[in-house]
Parts: sequence; C-alpha cells; structure tokens
Amino acid sequence: MNAVERLAWLSRLAALPSATEGMLRVGITLAGHMNGQTGRCDPSTGTLALGVALHVAIEQGRPAAVLSLEMSSAELVERALAALARVPVHRLRSGRLSPDQWGAVTAASSPLHRAPLILDDTGGIRPSELQSRVRRIKRQ
Repeated sequence: MNAVERLAWLSRLAALPSATEGMLRVGITLAGHMNGQTGRCDPSTGTLALGVALHVAIEQGRPAAVLSLEMSSAELVERALAALARVPVHRLRSGRLSPDQWGAVTAASSPLHRAPLILDDTGGIRPSELQSRVRRIKRQ
C-alpha cells in the first residue's frame, strides 16, 4: 500500500461510527500483514486487536472478545496489564518494576478485572470452529 492509499484507508477508517462496527474491515485489512517467511500474522496485529478490545471493554463498557491461537490467556492478561499501566511488558514479566510502576499495575488490575472482556486461548482449531466460538460469544 502506497502513502496515498494508506491515507485514503485511514480517512475511511476514521469515518466509521464506532470501532466495533468497523472491526470486520480492520480484520480483513490486517490479514494482509503476514510474515513472508513463516506465513503467520505480524505480532503487531495481535497487539492492535488486544488494544481495541481493551478500549471497547473498559472505556465503552461493551463486551469484547480476544481469541488467540498462539498466546495463552495469561500472556494476554500480562500484555493487557502492561498496556493499561503503561509499563514495558518485559519488565512486568521479570518483576523488575519501580514502586511507581507496581502502583500503576495494581491500579490497572481493577478496571481489567471488571471489564466485560472474554479471552479464549484455544489453539489449533479449525476456522469453522473459531467462527462457531465467535457466534456463541456474541449470543451470550
């Protein structure tokens, strides 16, 4: 995608009424960001998806789901806590945080715990099963 196409895409994305209504288009767009050597999605797409889900669940108070085929729920929670507390995830994982950073992590845990956020870390499932899980979550 060249610069002009990217700007046009961003303007269309910004015109969407809400983040949740445009997620299908975002998902389709991000599906093109694959690692050419491994054939897997770029890790930044998962980070973006988690960030959007956190915003929808915490800021908007609406249910959101993250279905990860590669990361465990514990890893997703670590990433979410690090993002909300604005601390590097590697420092959170190693426990090498300053007292202020620990305070930020503690403060971030409460809204994360209350958020209507569903994390599913079932790996190795077929696309049809993944689609079925999404439908089931949506009905709840």
